[in-house]
Amino acid sequence: DKRLGRRHQRFISAQIGIVGPKAARKYMSVQDFPAAARAVTRSRAAGVQSGLQLIVSSLEKRASSLVRDATKAGRRGDDDKARSLLLKAKAMLPASSPMFSDVKERLRSL
Repeated sequence: DKRLGRRHQRFISAQIGIVGPKAARKYMSVQDFPAAARAVTRSRAAGVQSGLQLIVSSLEKRASSLVRDATKAGRRGDDDKARSLLLKAKAMLPASSPMFSDVKERLRSL
């Protein structure tokens, strides 16, 4: 599409709008949370908002649990475990999530 001057951009965005939320739900059902987050991010980039909030809420809930576990690991002095958990949490969050920035900041501070 880039070589053709993005002539098909509207069509591609419309298709992502149809397929993106379905893909995110499918990835959630098989517990591939990073893939679900990528599907949400791509869907939102294509202008899709509907049908994604429940998925984002679920991803944030799961990521929040990992962040709590990372905080506990950090308090015990296990920075490697904390970093690993935070990286998992970051991977399962769409970039548009407010938690994404928080997790990035926590990773920087380790």
